[in-house]
Amino acid sequence: MPEIAVILPTLNERENLAPMIARIDAALAGLDWEAIVVDDDSPDGTADEARTLARTNRRVSVIHRVGRRGLASAVIEGVCATAAPVVAVMDADHQHDPKLLVDMLGAVKAGDADVAVASRFAEGASMEEWGRPDREKLSSVANMLARKLTGVELSDPMSGFFLLPGATARAPSTPTRFPNRRNSPPPPLSDKLSTDQGANMATQLEPEARDSADVFREEVRQFIAENFPAELKGKGLSMAGAEGGAKETPAQKAWREAMGERGWGTPTWPKEYGGGGLNRKQAAILNEELARAGAYNPIGGMGVMMFGPTLLEYGSEAQKQEHIPPICRGEIRWCQGYSEPNAGSDLANLQTMAEDKGDHYLVNGQKTWTSGGQWADKCFAIVRTDRSDKHKGISFLLIDMDSPGVEVRPITMISGTSPFCETFFTDVKVPKENLVGEEGQGWTIGKRLLQHERTNISGGGSLARLMGQSLGDIAKKYQPTGADGELADAVLRDKIADFEIRWNSFLLTARRAMEESKAAGGVSEISSVLKKLGTKLSQERSELLIEIRGLQGLGWEGDGFSDGELEAVRAWLFGKATTIYGGSTEIQNNIIAKRVLGMLDHQ
Repeated sequence: MPEIAVILPTLNERENLAPMIARIDAALAGLDWEAIVVDDDSPDGTADEARTLARTNRRVSVIHRVGRRGLASAVIEGVCATAAPVVAVMDADHQHDPKLLVDMLGAVKAGDADVAVASRFAEGASMEEWGRPDREKLSSVANMLARKLTGVELSDPMSGFFLLPGATARAPSTPTRFPNRRNSPPPPLSDKLSTDQGANMATQLEPEARDSADVFREEVRQFIAENFPAELKGKGLSMAGAEGGAKETPAQKAWREAMGERGWGTPTWPKEYGGGGLNRKQAAILNEELARAGAYNPIGGMGVMMFGPTLLEYGSEAQKQEHIPPICRGEIRWCQGYSEPNAGSDLANLQTMAEDKGDHYLVNGQKTWTSGGQWADKCFAIVRTDRSDKHKGISFLLIDMDSPGVEVRPITMISGTSPFCETFFTDVKVPKENLVGEEGQGWTIGKRLLQHERTNISGGGSLARLMGQSLGDIAKKYQPTGADGELADAVLRDKIADFEIRWNSFLLTARRAMEESKAAGGVSEISSVLKKLGTKLSQERSELLIEIRGLQGLGWEGDGFSDGELEAVRAWLFGKATTIYGGSTEIQNNIIAKRVLGMLDHQ
C-alpha cells in the first residue's frame, strides 16, 4: 500500500502532466507514493496522456470521467479510489510545489496538524508567479466571501493544495472552524517549508469541533437506550414499503413514534417539515449507533425513498406542509401509480386520463404493478392531461386510495407473496391542489422520482442493509471447513471471495456517487448505472446462497427448513423482478448511453 496518494484533478493539462509527475517523483524520493489523475474528459487528451504515463509508471493511475464535471466531485472520486493512509490534493499546472509535500506529510503524521494547507497568505509566501496583477485582489475577495458564507476561518480557504489523512477525507464531514492563521503567528512548521510557491500552513481542528460529534453520538446512544424496545433488537423494518400489511405491535409503534418525533427517521430532511435537520456527519453517526445497538430505522417506504425527496424539490409549500410531516412520522404509506398494461418500458405511452372539471380532475384508467397498493393510504401517479403530446401531456397527481372509484386487485406471485396490484380508477375525483408542479410537467417530475427509486434499488440505499451476514459466514454453517477454519471447497471459496470483493467495491462506488449527487443538489443519471449493477449483484448473491445451502437452499415449506432458508428461496424468486421494476435493464442501458456517456441516438 502506498504511503501517500496525490490526487491531480485535471482539465486540459496534457502538456503539464508528465513534468508534474516527474516533479512529484523527485520530491517524494524514498517514499512509496501513487498519483491519481482524475480527468474530466479533457478535449486536449489529458486522459490519454495519463494512460500513457501509467503504462510505464506503476505509481500513476487515471480516472477518466465522462458525463461528470466539477473539482469537488473529482477530488472525492480520487480520494475514494485509494487506500493510502494519507492523501494530498494539488493542481497539475505547476502552480503548486511538490517539494512541500514531504513537510506537509510530516506535520500530519506527527500529529502537529489534522490538515496541512499550502497557503499563498502565510508568512513568506509568494504570489509573484500568478502573472496577473489583479489576481491577488480577486482571490482575496473570493476568500472573504468564502469565509463569510461557510463560516470556515482559514487564512486561504481557496487553496487547492492540501494534505490530510485518507480516513478523514473519506468520512462524511461537518463544517469545521479552523483558527485564523492570518491573525496569529504562523506555526513552527511554516518556517521549515520552501517559499517558492508559498509556505505551508498547518491547521488543527478546533477541540470543540471534534467534541460536537462526540456530544451528538452520546445523545444518540442515550436516546436509543431510553426508547428502543429490547424485543426488537436484531429485527428489521416490516412496514418499509410494499413488504406487507402487518399490523404494528405496541413496541414497534412506540419505536416509530419516538424516531418520528425526533425526525430521525428522515434524518437529513428539513426540520421545518418534520425531518431531523442533521448534516451528513450526524446522519452517519445515527446510522452507526443504530447498527451498534441492533436497532433499525422504523420509518421508510416509498414515501421516504421516492416521493418525499421529489415533493421537496417540486411541491408547493402547502403540499410540503401537508404531506412531508406525516411521512417523517411514518404515519402514511404511499404507493406508485406508474406502469400500465401497455405502458411499462415505454412509460410515456400511459393512457390513464385526468379530465379537467374546473375545481377537480376526473381520473379514469388502470395502473398495474402498483406495489403495496392494497395497504397504501395515498398514491403518487402520472396521468395524461393532454392527448396531443406524448410527453408534455403527462401530469403528476396525488390520489387518496380510499376515494370512491378506486379499486385494488392484488396479483399473486410465484414467490408466495403479493406486493403487486392492479389498480383501477373509475370517475375518481382528485382536487386541483393535488397537482404537483404544473400541468404537462409530470414527465420531468416522474423521471426525477425514478432516479431516487433506482438509487435505492441499486444498493445505494436500503439494499445494502438487507444483505445481512456475509456469504463467507453463512457458508461456514453449511459447508465443511478445514483445520484452519477455511472452507474446504476451494472453488466455492473463490466464488464467494470474488463476489464479496465486487459487492463491497460497488457499495463504495454507490456511496461516492450518492455523496456527489448530494453535493450537486440531487440525484443524477448515474442512478441508472447503480440500478443496473446493483440489481445484477443482488441476483448473483441469491443464486450463490442457494449453491451454498445445497438442499437446504431449495425449501419451499415444511419443518425441515428454517424461516431464513424459506425466506431466501422466496427472495431469490422475487429478485428476478429487479431487472424490470424501476426501469428494465434495457432501458437503463439506453439512459446510460445517452445521458451518461453522451452518445447520440444513431450511435
